[in-house]
Amino acid sequence: MKFSIEKKEIIVSLQNLFTIVPSKNTMPVLMNFLIDADEAENSLTVTATDLDITSVLTIKAMVTEGGKFCVPAKNFIDVINSLFDDVIYFEKNDDLLSVKCRRASFDILCPDYNQYPLVPEISFENAKKMEAESFSKMVSSTSFAVSNDTNRQIFMGLFWKITPNYQVMAATDGKKIAEFTLNGEYDVEESVEVVVPTKGLIYLQKIINKDNPEIQVLMESKRISFKYGNTMIFSHVINGTYPDYKRVMDVEHKKELIVNKKVFLESIKRVALMAGDDTFRVKFDISEDTFIVSAKNEESGDATDYVEDYSYSNEPISIAFNYRFIQSIFNVIETDEIFVKLGDGNAPVLFYNHGLDKNYASRFLLMPLRIT
Repeated sequence: MKFSIEKKEIIVSLQNLFTIVPSKNTMPVLMNFLIDADEAENSLTVTATDLDITSVLTIKAMVTEGGKFCVPAKNFIDVINSLFDDVIYFEKNDDLLSVKCRRASFDILCPDYNQYPLVPEISFENAKKMEAESFSKMVSSTSFAVSNDTNRQIFMGLFWKITPNYQVMAATDGKKIAEFTLNGEYDVEESVEVVVPTKGLIYLQKIINKDNPEIQVLMESKRISFKYGNTMIFSHVINGTYPDYKRVMDVEHKKELIVNKKVFLESIKRVALMAGDDTFRVKFDISEDTFIVSAKNEESGDATDYVEDYSYSNEPISIAFNYRFIQSIFNVIETDEIFVKLGDGNAPVLFYNHGLDKNYASRFLLMPLRIT
């Protein structure tokens, strides 16, 4: 088997694809890429999977002799990344892959490709089409709120609902909630709901670019598949009923705060230097006249700062949060000012973009910490 390809044509795509390769060596063959060199099409098909999510990438190459093989993914990327920005020549003989570029050469030991899991063969003839940029915004605005708790699988995915008139994507870890609603007309006869593992969606979001404005989506009972440009992604869906997060978010809070995002973030960043490493607690004392941000740590000391660029006209309130959670929410708020709705010091708080006039809307909920 022989083929060649320029480094710039393959390295970034492989680095992105590597995020699908499992980090734990539970099944050794999964630590490899499966590569199929097609002489007739002059293309390489590169596959990565962790069994839950599979991605297949097709890249144009000069193939003089076709064939199929497995190669250790990390080793393969490290070798290519180390080479010159030039054409790289590959030749597979027995269990060795020879890699050459100018004066550098490598021989990589490859396992038997027959041990690699079968790749799904799926037709996208009945797939729904979706605007890639909007899909990317939905994922980036919600995925940060997904749980990492393997004991609660349903919280490790993104809830995605598609109706004829709007879409909703949401995530929660029980401490914070992110919801993104996109208005528009969609090619579905009735509402469809799935909970999708985050890993594949983040990978898809990462490879979205302006050259390919459209994603194809195929929803099945146990699987969801995407086709975007030269990439296909197959993912299982998470079984179970997603929690009714709207019951918590649809509350009427009368206290309203508008605050400059940059000023607020800078104040939190300063005060957080004295926040404890156990809860990362930062306290906010808000009234019409003053907005105090403070933190106290018995081992290192305390800190206080004042926020000046804000608007609040209600009874004073004291509330505390994990400052890391607040920062994660503010990172996806697009407007210069943040609109905040508060209850009492123990009630969850809602954050919104302020004055954003788009065909979409996002909102975020954060549970407060107990004030000590």
